[in-house]
Amino acid sequence: MPLNEEKLMLRLKQSPEQLTANMGNWEEFEEALEQKEQTEERLKVLRKELESLRGNVTRAEVITKAAKKKHYDGNVKFQELQAKFRAADAVRQTANNHLRSLRIQLKEKEEEKARIEELRREEEARLKEQSQLEEKAKAQLVRGKSGRPRGPKQELQPSTKRSRTEGKGERGEVEEE
Repeated sequence: MPLNEEKLMLRLKQSPEQLTANMGNWEEFEEALEQKEQTEERLKVLRKELESLRGNVTRAEVITKAAKKKHYDGNVKFQELQAKFRAADAVRQTANNHLRSLRIQLKEKEEEKARIEELRREEEARLKEQSQLEEKAKAQLVRGKSGRPRGPKQELQPSTKRSRTEGKGERGEVEEE
């Protein structure tokens, strides 16, 4: 409150005799009365503004409290999502490492399969060659020593005929079997 208004309020509280003695003329009294009314009106307006501002402050506090709660809840949710993300990232890294390991194992198995296939082909070639050699040996046995094919009744036994030199001993005698 301004200083003039305070002085006026003090004057108004004084008794009427003191007031008239203190007042130089009637005009000052009317002016003081008018100022009192204006001050009261101003006070009413200020009280209304104060109530309005108190309401605004209360609403602002409610809004602030709600915003803080929303921020806190959002922060908690963010932390939860961050933890889930970290867990998912760890799972992803583990899966990638496992996939890498599986790829290495697959490559090793493919190499092993290729080596086995190569050994199988080599074995088939060896068996084929062996079979051909056996067929050739059989064909030679069937033809006999003379090189002519044997007949169906002839057996695959060594011949009983001997050449002149085969059965002779040291002196040229024929040995008996």
